[in-house]
Amino acid sequence: MGARSKNVRCRDMRPAEIRGAPACVQPGMKQLLAPALVVLASALPAQAKPISTPLSEVLERTQTIVVAEVLANESGVAKLRVEQVLWGSGVPGEWQVKGRPGRTPFVAAKQRVLAFLEQGRVWTFYAPLTAAPLERQSLRLEGFYDYNAHLVRPNLLSLPELKRRLADPKATSERRFRGPLRFLNASGTALEDGPRLDLVVQGKRAEVRGLDTAALTGETGARLSWGFGADVELSVGSKERYLSFEARVSGVARDGSYETAFYVTRPALITRALYDEWCQGAASASPHFLVEVRVGAERRELDLGPHGLGTLHDDRGERTIQGTSFEEGEFVLRLGGGRELRWRAGAAKQQLHPALGEGLRALLAGPRAGKLIDGPPAEASYRLVRVELR
Repeated sequence: MGARSKNVRCRDMRPAEIRGAPACVQPGMKQLLAPALVVLASALPAQAKPISTPLSEVLERTQTIVVAEVLANESGVAKLRVEQVLWGSGVPGEWQVKGRPGRTPFVAAKQRVLAFLEQGRVWTFYAPLTAAPLERQSLRLEGFYDYNAHLVRPNLLSLPELKRRLADPKATSERRFRGPLRFLNASGTALEDGPRLDLVVQGKRAEVRGLDTAALTGETGARLSWGFGADVELSVGSKERYLSFEARVSGVARDGSYETAFYVTRPALITRALYDEWCQGAASASPHFLVEVRVGAERRELDLGPHGLGTLHDDRGERTIQGTSFEEGEFVLRLGGGRELRWRAGAAKQQLHPALGEGLRALLAGPRAGKLIDGPPAEASYRLVRVELR
């Protein structure tokens, strides 16, 4: 047993965050009861880290796959109402299944799942199900592990692909992702569709069609998710000039391809106009988000740059205020001489585009007014003036 952990979904974390992160737990994971056992947990560092299993190994070890509803789950023994046996032997009805030591099934009652069982009805992996038809669902596999997350690499699967791999375990898996490249509209309040992309990933090879730029040369690389972050991370181009994308899958089309939305994440070409301008350029460039900030009677221009950080300038372009940041709706303005202004802005807009940090989300929400919470009393406001590629 380890220390009490927050229930953090691994798929919402970046690779750098999940490695060795003891707070990354599987949904419904057993809550640990004794904070005093922190000392014991520190003596077991290996058990504080996520573990992973290749998808090919999951399928090799599986003897039975069923569509089922969890009826009860107590003391390491679960009862399933099996609706359909997709693979292996058995008939629909109530089944009693168990887990392995240290890998207790902790899926909440009433949850519908695709359950992967080993010999002796040992429940080892599962994919949560929705009310949609099974053949139209994108399945995301997870394993069990009492101390942290049990990842499957890659974790994305569809029913047609599952059937192909079960029929021929040695076959090279080909995944096809189709869908629009999505951008924020001019007001930053909603998404609009751009060109449609067609991405094929086969083993370590990847090919994408539909990018309306001839200025990209080099390799296409794709990384399939292990259960955190985007379903696919895609990079096209060379070190000197490249585009990075995130692909988020919403379902499976009738032809077996994954229904996908693509987003440009690096550079942060969050609007179609920025994307078109970048594609037409001969050299690499990054967007700079220019913001007008008013504090009392003073007016400053803030260049947030491509990553949401920047330096305040006065009207003559002098760097009179430096070292700014904008995190969680709060400006931090360091004026030098030990003086620091903190200004809390309005609530940030919901996450529409994965390239938007907290600062850009709030900026795109439109003009905001706030009050200084550290420094001389004054009213403060800001607005996004323009975006430039540099």
